[in-house]
Amino acid sequence: MRYLFWGTLLLVLLAACQQDSPQEAANMVFETAESTTLEPEGQIQNIHDPVMAFEDGMYYVFSTGSRIPVICSPDKINWENCGRVFFRNPAWTRDINDNLSSIWAPDISYFNDQWHLYYSVSNFGTQNSAIALATNATLDPKSPDFEWVDQGIVLRSQPGDRWNAIDANLVLDENNEPWLVWGSFWSGLYMRKIDASTGFFDEADDTYHHLADRSAGADNTPAIEAPFIVKRGEMWYLFASYDQCCQGVTSTYNVRIGRSASLTGLLDRLSRL
Repeated sequence: MRYLFWGTLLLVLLAACQQDSPQEAANMVFETAESTTLEPEGQIQNIHDPVMAFEDGMYYVFSTGSRIPVICSPDKINWENCGRVFFRNPAWTRDINDNLSSIWAPDISYFNDQWHLYYSVSNFGTQNSAIALATNATLDPKSPDFEWVDQGIVLRSQPGDRWNAIDANLVLDENNEPWLVWGSFWSGLYMRKIDASTGFFDEADDTYHHLADRSAGADNTPAIEAPFIVKRGEMWYLFASYDQCCQGVTSTYNVRIGRSASLTGLLDRLSRL
């Protein structure tokens, strides 16, 4: 049995976003739901850009770091080290960053009978970036079928391109067809259809859908990145990060939500959380 998790917080936020008018929003009554506080233990330090998947009684968290670190837990409380995706960085990464210390923002999905891990390689603050793909039949490192196979670059960006090829997220549409959304700064967030049989772009549909951008943020930069899409009810919701991260107490990072009646449609709402 395999599941992907986006967290209870996203469900709460989506429920709060479904009002149809300001008057209706003003009349809404919010109740405090019972919650359970988890106090995880073990190998939980320095987890950045996490994504979690579930397979056969075990939770797996992939995160930004050297060769993509993995931790695992049977209960989401007691975590242990479950290795790394790569024994060494793929050779092609040297063409983008010959001093690569971390692989960024992994995203895990299951389709076409295998796990697909999209990940990013870049030079910080530049468009010299790539989104690549690794696949595996199972997430269990004890299985004889366990082997991460790097499939190579899915999308490349260079200075002057419209987008920055990092922060990938895979989403399945109503027909379980995969789409890849990505982007960071520059002209924002984009999406294109994936061929489920290969994990790469569908050559029969070369349309790049421009989902969102910013002309200028609070610090006069087009700071939008890290898209993540989920569906609730009849609406598709895009979560994206605004402004500046990773600057300690001076960080201005915040999350916005946009929604659309169709996966590729223009967003009709963008609100600050």
